[in-house]
Amino acid sequence: FYLRTSNAAGVADLAFRYGPAHVGWVPLVGDWDGNGTDTVGLYSPASGTFYLRNSNSAGVANMAFRYGPANVGWIPLVGDWDGNGTDTVGLFNPASGTFYLRNSNSAGVANVAFRFGPANAGWVPLVGDWDGNGTDTVGLFDPVASAFYLRNSHSGGTANVSFRYGPAGKGWAPLMGDWDGNGTDTAGLFDPVTSTFYLKNSNAAGVGDVTFRYGPANAGWTPLAGDWNEPGL
Repeated sequence: FYLRTSNAAGVADLAFRYGPAHVGWVPLVGDWDGNGTDTVGLYSPASGTFYLRNSNSAGVANMAFRYGPANVGWIPLVGDWDGNGTDTVGLFNPASGTFYLRNSNSAGVANVAFRFGPANAGWVPLVGDWDGNGTDTVGLFDPVASAFYLRNSHSGGTANVSFRYGPAGKGWAPLMGDWDGNGTDTAGLFDPVTSTFYLKNSNAAGVGDVTFRYGPANAGWTPLAGDWNEPGL
């Protein structure tokens, strides 16, 4: 992991290894212990196991548990679904367009399950606090049209906010974050060919408010977003 504490070009402020190499595990970010700092995690799709760590450093998982079926192509999610200040896990089944959200980082059944968006369409699930109410909800990104569809409740229905941002069909990866610290998460895009981030401070069409290169170009690295700074720093 290579974490940077400013949205600008430069070198990593934190760099460390966590988890096994070359096994296809998915990197995650969340505030697992509610201390105000985001730290890393990993998800093993082969076993359906989450491995969450409470510090941005090498070591073993502070929490490890299975949630959901193994090896079925479901996509892991992270968010504060109940607004209690702690991030917990979820899963998205792309074949049915169904979200399964859990309010604790432990094995068990989903606390909330619902369908949102078209099934089996290749859309990317998103998570963020779109309306600034302190609770994360879901969204979807259509890579063919470079369109975002965001919903403000844990339920099926139509998008509360929808817009196009960035070039269509280019393979750019969406990422969401509170880039300006105003309490609302907004859209970003990452161009893997040039390793360029394009961050926008509103969920609307337009150009990026912040643009910079970070990391090696065309290397297959995964973009991450989080508040790595400890509270008060």
